[in-house]
Amino acid sequence: MKYNRLTLSTLLAVGFSCTTVFFSSFQPSYSQDTVPQTPIDSNSETEKEVSQQELQKFAQAYQEVQKIQKSSEVKMVQAVEGEGLSPERFIEISKSQPNSESDNNTTNVSTEEQQSFENAKAKIIEIRQTTESDMTQAINKQGLEIPRFNEILTALQQDSQLREQFQQMMVN
Repeated sequence: MKYNRLTLSTLLAVGFSCTTVFFSSFQPSYSQDTVPQTPIDSNSETEKEVSQQELQKFAQAYQEVQKIQKSSEVKMVQAVEGEGLSPERFIEISKSQPNSESDNNTTNVSTEEQQSFENAKAKIIEIRQTTESDMTQAINKQGLEIPRFNEILTALQQDSQLREQFQQMMVN
């Protein structure tokens, strides 16, 4: 089954909110020709120069992280569907939970649906933890550490010339 990107993104967000987000400023983009838009911490001490070699390592790691993320999306949808819920219903139930940020707690949830939701949520948390570990390994395999990966990500957002070089690497 195909689900729209918004549904998958929301499902991922629900999964992410259930765990501690490892990459505080890293949210991979779903398009290979765009740089992810994340908040820029203007007080950070980043920005030592990004060499071409380092940018190449970043581009390779970034592509691998995207693959891992997409695979994770599929696994999360399968986990939800495996519990007899659609991703949309899972999100609806999530928003109705007492700890949710939504004020909409009027959704009727049967005991059976609540149990399915809890089971799916547990699977999503497990998938997310594995995904975080896999993303870390992919980044480290390219010779980068997470803080430096995030520094380069920030530099890409601030430096249009660097961003252009990165986008060219992603196309080739």
